[in-house]
Amino acid sequence: MNIENKTLYDFINKWIDYREEDISVLNFDDKKHLICFDKHSKNILKNVPEINKKFVNKELFKLDSEFADYASYWNRKYYKNGFQDAIKLFLFGIDKTN
Repeated sequence: MNIENKTLYDFINKWIDYREEDISVLNFDDKKHLICFDKHSKNILKNVPEINKKFVNKELFKLDSEFADYASYWNRKYYKNGFQDAIKLFLFGIDKTN
């Protein structure tokens, strides 16, 4: 079976886009591991001098946004790579030349 890498890559991206909503649903166990960013931000801001609160709040918001982007990027990357490896194993078996 000859499948081009681009075809496989396109299939994997479409599949992940299709499954993304189901993947993002949190169950009870998932919720135990959430980061309570708002709670931590409030605690930090309680201990910041009034003159610095606006700056620190702005930086905390940036940190939260960047962390969400970071987690989303790495989750998608590793999920995609794992699925791609599984598809290759399923279609082609283990390459014994390596």
